[in-house]
Amino acid sequence: MDAGFLWLAENSEINNTKINMPKLSIIVPVYNAEKSLPICLNSLLSQTMTDINFWLVNDGSTDNSLEVCQQYANIDSRFHVINQKNAGAGKARDNGIYQCDGDFIGFVDADDWIEADMFEKMYDAAIRNDCDVVRCNVVMHRNGKVKERWNPPFCNQVLDKTRIEQEFIPLLIAPEREKDFDHRLLRGCVCYIFLKDTVVNNHIHFTDFRSGEDVVFSIEMLLNSKRMFVLPNTFYHYMIYNTDTLSKSIKAINDPQRQKTRGFMTKLLKDTSGYPIVVERWKQEDRRVVYLDIRIAAVYAQGLSSIKRLKLIRNVLASDESRRAFKDKIDRSLPLQMYMLYLLIKWKCALLLLLAVKYELRKA
Repeated sequence: MDAGFLWLAENSEINNTKINMPKLSIIVPVYNAEKSLPICLNSLLSQTMTDINFWLVNDGSTDNSLEVCQQYANIDSRFHVINQKNAGAGKARDNGIYQCDGDFIGFVDADDWIEADMFEKMYDAAIRNDCDVVRCNVVMHRNGKVKERWNPPFCNQVLDKTRIEQEFIPLLIAPEREKDFDHRLLRGCVCYIFLKDTVVNNHIHFTDFRSGEDVVFSIEMLLNSKRMFVLPNTFYHYMIYNTDTLSKSIKAINDPQRQKTRGFMTKLLKDTSGYPIVVERWKQEDRRVVYLDIRIAAVYAQGLSSIKRLKLIRNVLASDESRRAFKDKIDRSLPLQMYMLYLLIKWKCALLLLLAVKYELRKA
């Protein structure tokens, strides 16, 4: 047995439902999601593709999530329930990969939902174009607002390994032009289907990182795939119920986990033809991350006085991450507000940043 799966075999249990060999297996990690879970599972139940099954991996939930999963398994034999000790979404997805039996695999998060024809259309695109990976577009739902994520210019095209490395993966890091910073592709694993043999034959697992483990998995899968197809359809509905989810806390500021993730991604990408492009895109991402750290310090560091928030901002400005990110000239084509904020970061104007960021968010 692959050493990476030993934990899974020892710490999980599966229901005894008879398993048919499907074309596609969908894995849903579940943790304390009883409120959103029925909407998610109903969208799976409604899939027009019939040769499909669903693996619901309960990650040690303390609410009624496991009972909800079992209810769906009782009414439809395509649903299978795995119960494991709490270990995080990455381990839950690995467990689903280890247990499932589809030719292709896909992922849906328990608080999201999908269009009824999503997997039928994606699987059809994979077979018709002889591709290892198919991706669709995403609709973001946040604070009652709906926003369709930007699609790359090569929709409805087959990308070979070179184009995956040189065109697609850099777009997962940042858009080609910094002024289009809101147009970065959703980087997680939920809007793809992957050939399962690619996962198994290359021993690809989710990392134990606190965040970004799905991004690393997607990039590793893409690097080991021969052909990819991008559908323009907005099949996946990404729900953001808690606006504080983006770690809007002091712990998120200059988080060492970011460097750990970057180091892992560097190992994956350094020998690829697209690596020089990725390095340039990382500079853009780093500037955005430093700005978000300052935003957390200025607005979301709850319970801190203005003096302590100011000190946090100064610490961000003095960090090596900030120094590297703002070493180069600021792009004058940026929207004026962002250009001015970036200049204030480059010039290390902590007090002005505290006031400006507060004002910016008050207007939003």
